[in-house]
Amino acid sequence: GGGGGGGGGGGGGSAVAVLWETEFPFDPAERAPAVTAAYRREYAALAERPALARRVGNWSAHVLHDRIAFLKKPCHAGDLRGRFFLRMYPADPADVAHELTAGALALRSHSSSQLEQVRVDGKCLLRVALPRWPVATISARQENGEAVLWETTFHLDVERHRRAWAAVRSLAPLARNVFDIHRRGGDLIYVRDPCDEGDVAARFFLHVVAGATRANLDFDFIVRGVADDGRCVAMARLPEQDIDRIRTGQFVPGEGELWSVEL
Repeated sequence: GGGGGGGGGGGGGSAVAVLWETEFPFDPAERAPAVTAAYRREYAALAERPALARRVGNWSAHVLHDRIAFLKKPCHAGDLRGRFFLRMYPADPADVAHELTAGALALRSHSSSQLEQVRVDGKCLLRVALPRWPVATISARQENGEAVLWETTFHLDVERHRRAWAAVRSLAPLARNVFDIHRRGGDLIYVRDPCDEGDVAARFFLHVVAGATRANLDFDFIVRGVADDGRCVAMARLPEQDIDRIRTGQFVPGEGELWSVEL
């Protein structure tokens, strides 16, 4: 169901208008045998693939062709009462800027028809069609009221970061601080080896001057980086114009810079 809120008068109260509502069983008692068989085949095919992520609650995440799926076995109706939230981050934000809000596409199971939930044979299958643009990172969580039941983040472009690391590992960096900074083609590459969670918790700033153009390309590691094999590698796409100057580093909002370099 959906609802719209309106401001109240007088004592500052509020009113909610219910536009429409419906009620139906999550797992119908009668399902066409062909449909049930199709769900069983899809679950079996996904369960045989290595999971991209596993987190509390025994949910596992898988990607097959044009969709992402979350599997759980055993699964009960209570496991589906919380809301599921997905945020998908693009490999190149410039390609899909018109489709995004704050750099991510948010899908919510209670308000989006793009997320389908199925429970068959005591197993649960949640699936979402991937967007048309290339997805680099997916964050997912399930909430029940104010409590976060589980959450996970995983990357679909780990190989791209591994190739970038292999290409620059034997080269002298353009600058060295907490991270080594390299440039390869149109990407600025940040490398720290070894690396732990504390090294990438702070937000990265990336300020680029190209003639009269000044671009602020700040980012969070969760969107542009991959922690893999004990090292951290982040890749930020640079503008196509001739670049005069780059200033980059990490900062904590309200507290200031942790480190910076100028190129």
